[in-house]
Amino acid sequence: LRCIDKNMLLSKLSTEAQASPEEVFVSPGELLEKFKLYPFIITNTYKLMDSCSIQMEFFADKNKKSFGPAKDDDKILLEKLATDGFTSRYGIKDKAARARLSKELAGALFFLIGYLSILPLAYWLVKFSGAKGRVRWAILAFLAISGPLDYSVWLGNITHVIMLGMILLLWWFKQGRQWLTGFLLGAVGLIKIPLILPAGYFFIRRQWRVVGGGLLVFGLVLGLSLWLVPISLNTTWLDRCILSFSGNPVPAYNNQAVSGFLAREFMPGNLSWEPQTPPAGFTLASNLALFVLYAPVVVMLFLGLRSPRTPSMLLLEFFIVLVCSILTSPISWTHYFMLLLIPAAFCMADDDLMGNKTWKYVLLGAALLLISTPVKLTMALFEQTGQELFFSMYFIGGLLLYLFLIAVWIDFRRTANRRSV
Repeated sequence: LRCIDKNMLLSKLSTEAQASPEEVFVSPGELLEKFKLYPFIITNTYKLMDSCSIQMEFFADKNKKSFGPAKDDDKILLEKLATDGFTSRYGIKDKAARARLSKELAGALFFLIGYLSILPLAYWLVKFSGAKGRVRWAILAFLAISGPLDYSVWLGNITHVIMLGMILLLWWFKQGRQWLTGFLLGAVGLIKIPLILPAGYFFIRRQWRVVGGGLLVFGLVLGLSLWLVPISLNTTWLDRCILSFSGNPVPAYNNQAVSGFLAREFMPGNLSWEPQTPPAGFTLASNLALFVLYAPVVVMLFLGLRSPRTPSMLLLEFFIVLVCSILTSPISWTHYFMLLLIPAAFCMADDDLMGNKTWKYVLLGAALLLISTPVKLTMALFEQTGQELFFSMYFIGGLLLYLFLIAVWIDFRRTANRRSV
């Protein structure tokens, strides 16, 4: 406490500023023994203690939020001070230092571009789904309140750009431009690993032009990587970024995969971003959960061999594989769940898929509300209640959407078979 008061290290604190070794707390029994001849002192002490009180507001951040009236004012002041002191500290010819000073401005520009990209994202999401009237506004509303979308832009991530690419490639697929679909699908799959499994769906359904375009992009990037980057660095990337997460869960609050959900349940209080050694029972629970999640996809792919291969059926099956992949990937960060707005919008705008059935709208609405929850709200709920389950709202919403898509596929396939008969 004295070091804090004087703002110095313990090793620098002088002996005169420290308490004597004899200055320690003694037990209540020892105090009563020493003051037994002066009972009024003991009585007055207890009265004084009883009259004392303290009020504490728990789960509230009491740190000062800003130096000035607002955070934006602090940023302006900091930029001014940094610019004013730059010349005296580094001179006018130090280009490397000036480049580092400009990084903050570049970050702000990237942040602005991220938010501006939401405009074409909204346009193409509505155009791809074909939504009209109230459904169009409902889709735009869920996009506007999307917590994962805001989280992606705030982090400076590019998942919202990948989402735009996903919508474009699916639009091209609907238009029959399969080579372009494959090119873009290969690119987004290399950037976001959980999108590789959905790309494999087109191989199973023998959409060879899509597969060919994806393989060309994958082969080109792989060849350039092996040519320009040493093998040792490629091996290090594979080991640290891919293989290290295999079987070792990451319980971080923003890992919304089934492994992250189970890790937080099996390791309460551990919200590390590092891969953890799985505790007893985790591996069994994880394998069982993966089996339950993969089983519907396997059944769908098998039964779908005899289903009509219309664009709507292929897209619906692709979306089921997409959601399953995001849920079962070793790492699925919160911002990945904005991609689930694409299958939701696709279904909302198709009357044949929804079938004017109330239970479908209820299930889809519940899923959308959960996957659109603002990240700061989940943090606030956790701070107020201490329940880590609030961190898993996106996973639960994704699970509900997965069940919804499977139910829609069953209903849609039954209707298609009945029409063919």
